Amino acid sequence: MSSAISPDHLSESLSISLLGLPEVRWAGQPVHVARRQPRALLYRLAAELRPVPRAQLCYLFWPDLGDATARRNLTRLLVLLRRALRQPAVLLADDTSVSLDRDQVWSDTTAFARLTTLDTMPSRRAALTRAVTLARGPFLDGFTLPDCLEFETWLEGERRSWERRALDTLAMLIEAHTVAQDYAAAIASAQQYLAADELAEDIHRRLIALYAAIGDRTAALRQFERCALALERELGVSPLPETRAVFEMVLNGAAALPDQRPNGRLRDVASPVVPSRSVTDIPVPTSTLIGRTNAVAEVMQLLQRANVRLLTLSGPGGTGKTRLALEVASLATPSFSAGAVFVPLAPLRDAALVIPAIMRVLGLPDQGDRPPFARLADALHDRAMLLVLDNVEHLASAAVEVAALLAAAPQLTVLTTSRALLHVSGEYTYHVTPLVLPDSAHLPPLDALAQVESVALFLERVRARLPAFRLTEANAREVAAICVRLDGLPLAIELAAARAALLSPRMLLARLHNRLSLLTCGPRDLPERQRTLRAMIDWSYGLLDLSEQVLFGRMAIFAGSWSLDAVEAVSDTVGPLATSTLDSLHGLLDKHLVQRVGSIASEPRFSMLETLREYALERLEERGEARAVRRAHAQHFLALACLAAPALHGAEQIAWFDRLDEEQANLRIALASLLETAEVEGALRLAGALYWYWHVRGHFVEGRAWLERTLAAAAGAAVPPPAALLAQAHFAVGQLIIDQGDPAAAQPHCERSLALWREMERDPAAYHAVQRPLILAAGRVLQARAMQGDYSTNSVLAPEIAARITALTDPWFEAYEAYNQGTALLEHFGDVASAQPRLLRAQELFHALGDSWHQAKVLPSLGLIAVLQGEIAVARTRYEAALNEARALKERALEALALDKLGEVARLTGDDDLAANLYAASTQIYRALDNRLDSARLTHNTGYLALHASDTPLARTRFTESLVDFRTLGQP
Repeated sequence: MSSAISPDHLSESLSISLLGLPEVRWAGQPVHVARRQPRALLYRLAAELRPVPRAQLCYLFWPDLGDATARRNLTRLLVLLRRALRQPAVLLADDTSVSLDRDQVWSDTTAFARLTTLDTMPSRRAALTRAVTLARGPFLDGFTLPDCLEFETWLEGERRSWERRALDTLAMLIEAHTVAQDYAAAIASAQQYLAADELAEDIHRRLIALYAAIGDRTAALRQFERCALALERELGVSPLPETRAVFEMVLNGAAALPDQRPNGRLRDVASPVVPSRSVTDIPVPTSTLIGRTNAVAEVMQLLQRANVRLLTLSGPGGTGKTRLALEVASLATPSFSAGAVFVPLAPLRDAALVIPAIMRVLGLPDQGDRPPFARLADALHDRAMLLVLDNVEHLASAAVEVAALLAAAPQLTVLTTSRALLHVSGEYTYHVTPLVLPDSAHLPPLDALAQVESVALFLERVRARLPAFRLTEANAREVAAICVRLDGLPLAIELAAARAALLSPRMLLARLHNRLSLLTCGPRDLPERQRTLRAMIDWSYGLLDLSEQVLFGRMAIFAGSWSLDAVEAVSDTVGPLATSTLDSLHGLLDKHLVQRVGSIASEPRFSMLETLREYALERLEERGEARAVRRAHAQHFLALACLAAPALHGAEQIAWFDRLDEEQANLRIALASLLETAEVEGALRLAGALYWYWHVRGHFVEGRAWLERTLAAAAGAAVPPPAALLAQAHFAVGQLIIDQGDPAAAQPHCERSLALWREMERDPAAYHAVQRPLILAAGRVLQARAMQGDYSTNSVLAPEIAARITALTDPWFEAYEAYNQGTALLEHFGDVASAQPRLLRAQELFHALGDSWHQAKVLPSLGLIAVLQGEIAVARTRYEAALNEARALKERALEALALDKLGEVARLTGDDDLAANLYAASTQIYRALDNRLDSARLTHNTGYLALHASDTPLARTRFTESLVDFRTLGQP
């Protein structure tokens, strides 16, 4: 016995009614299933009366449990349900699926589906009438499973679907009564329809015509007024021209009913009567969308383009793709005459279920002789509709059917959200990025900070819990830092805000070192994967194949951004992947676990959100590859730094400086890794190779700290490192301390470096190799002493340096010596005549060698010569050239010096205001570089400006401040 049309004669069968208040009866007597979860399982099985995959049931009830645990739970649940039923044999289960025996079970949902597929007169009208009586109310009215969100999501979808199907059936019944000329019954059905949906203009139009058909012209005109009032009140629109035309026909006494269909055949529920007005099934969010004004406008513009029919909102998990899609769909609905519908796909585990899911939301029957796709394509063929498919990423194979649906329905537009691209023809993509972050180093005023997207979201969500919370000077920096630490991810920010009832911003920030464990308090009405930060990333990680998972973990060791070459080198060193590194990286890029950064024209570089990096590091540790990956990463960047070191002095120096800028975060990781693993020799090589980069780019404090840590590690090493590496490290740290204006602290390092080189020189085999570094070390000893007013060693060291350079016959050292001699003669002895030719010769040689940095360094000295010669305009030109070169080279110390000297020129020409501004700009840079000596000198210069302005107290203050600083630094 197949599911009967009526359960009345089923004396030994199970009857289940789901449309309205749920009822379960056995042989006409109520069956009580006490516990909610077994009842929910029974209702799910009765909804279709066909096998449901075990995997689907496991996800419906336990989406966050492992497969084995969920299957055990399902087995226990089946046992409970069998005990509750009077005839356990009606419950069928095998290894793959669970169902109810169709021969022993009747359900109103399957009966409804059968009744609405009959297609002959007169039984058609009786069947539709019976179907309408079966729809007693909302699907499973009053039933809920509050602790099981995925079931609730399914339940909500079924309720919307059955509401639509009930209305479509009423529409068919209206037509059937009309064809049979039973106008009174048609009027009653139309009134029943409008009681449920007063905006169905097609039905208003039919009811007007029906009233006219029975001669009740007054009722027809009154119905038009009701229609117009409802449309104006709810939608702010007037009736369509077709409705007004029917109204005018009634006024003129003409027949308003359409002709009957030939052969008395009626449309079935697979192609339902659809109101011409928008039929919108878009969930209404409970919170305001924050920080997506531009994104909404840009997506709306894309949807308005005729050639954009498939648009994917892509991006990493937690960026708010679903929320953006809901906002866009709500705003775009008026542009689609058939409306917009939202289909959540996250609960599905089989791509084959996507088409049935769409059909359910549209109210189309699951059963029929034709394949589901064909019935859906027919239903959508002439409908201008926006179809929103949410969370497509885990159902990749369904993309082909989506593309086919677009081909079959030329007026359909599909908006999808996905963490991975669909990769089908005609797909347009919009990358949903994290929210805009504040600049933590330069916070704007409070009003402006509160408008920054990520901060605005945090404040809005915190105030939902703590209405009195305010952004203040006291907490602004912590709030900004929280948003930055969370990468601007809306989900992460909302989860953090949920902690605001317990933690102050300062306390919250302090605990974000382990954000995956902290952020676990999402709202209960969200899917489980969105209630915790870890679950959100788990979902994305589960989409990866094995090679992608391995590479994702290995890339966690990188920081900032990195190149494809670096990824391949590090990963290949650790071990091969099942697929190529390039293919695996492409997969991670598609799934937005890695993102491309930089301009399209440049070499591609990649980065990872810090939130994802923390998760990936955990996976790397779990896989047992962390040590090998860290070592491979450190060795790769050590090799890169050693390759860059000589190039930083040549014709390609700007490109190499920029390259090291890009790799700065990875170089820090490499140095830290080498020190943590006691690879002292590698750390010395890396720090020594980077010193010139730190020197030129103005990273004096950082470079000094790394070198001092490295030298401390070397001092405690069981095996002393090579002397050459120690000598280079002492030289480098001495140079950086000189850059900071502290020659007294630099001198011991410079002298230790020189002593080590001299010891190595005694070895005939090393003699030639040590000449260049020995000369440089001797020069730094002279410089450190001279800065303290000590010229006692000049008579010995200066001639030695000159002799060694002459013996080298190296053009760069010739230029270097000319520059050093010229600068010393000028600054320490004021010998312009002797200094000028040397400086010009140095500039000429550096130019020939392509050494832009040293060419720029000569310019301030040539500017000083012009000042001493009274050629102020020439001096200004040279200082401005130095400033431009410094900014092109990103050389902060040279930039500060050029601004300082331009301030001197302004002071000499009587423009004290300009001089003050230039001094201030220069001082700001010097202080950022921790250059205390030049900062003190500029403080002294501002004293002269105060004197010139007759402000003697201020001048005295400035001179006193600078004098204290000079004495602290050991200056004469």
